[in-house]
Amino acid sequence: MLYVQRDENGKITGLTITPGENTEEASLTDQDVSEFLTASDPDMIRVLEDLIQILISKNVINFEDLPETAQLKLLYRENTRSFLEHASDDNNSSE
Repeated sequence: MLYVQRDENGKITGLTITPGENTEEASLTDQDVSEFLTASDPDMIRVLEDLIQILISKNVINFEDLPETAQLKLLYRENTRSFLEHASDDNNSSE
């Protein structure tokens, strides 16, 4: 069973598998649940990227052990993030 938590405007703020105060029963097929999960995906992706970087830095896993497609995606996202951060720094310093 799935339960949602909502704010005062009725917007979903969290999902849980246990009922509680201020939760209501929901389904993964509900439109608002689907929208909530889709909106949270980028944040979760960033969490996973950070977790992978920590595991690599602590030598728990080796970057080369990841599938090549995963390596390429991680490198692309890391390079893109770095580029955007530098572009933002350049814009801030020119103001």
